[in-house]
Amino acid sequence: MIRRIEKGRLNGYEPEAWFEFGVGIIGAAAALAGLLFVAMSINIERILALPKLPSRAGGNVVLFVLPLLLGIWLLVPGQGTTALGFEVLATGLVCGDFCCG
Repeated sequence: MIRRIEKGRLNGYEPEAWFEFGVGIIGAAAALAGLLFVAMSINIERILALPKLPSRAGGNVVLFVLPLLLGIWLLVPGQGTTALGFEVLATGLVCGDFCCG
């Protein structure tokens, strides 16, 4: 069931109301994740030389990809708040397990 946004009135619980925010988050997160990926590619020998640094670098990549995924979930057309909630929860659990687990 899709509820429409009333003209001139936004509801913060409707995914459609967050469209512009999702676009901004995706752009910023993609740019930062790309910069991190390039920096890691350039310094791969230094990263691999230290024993704990590769896992920390991987964790940082996940932390930059997390807002990218959340922004993508916001932009899925026609989904309800329940579906979005499950997507956000699952993404948070998977990323949290990878970074902290």
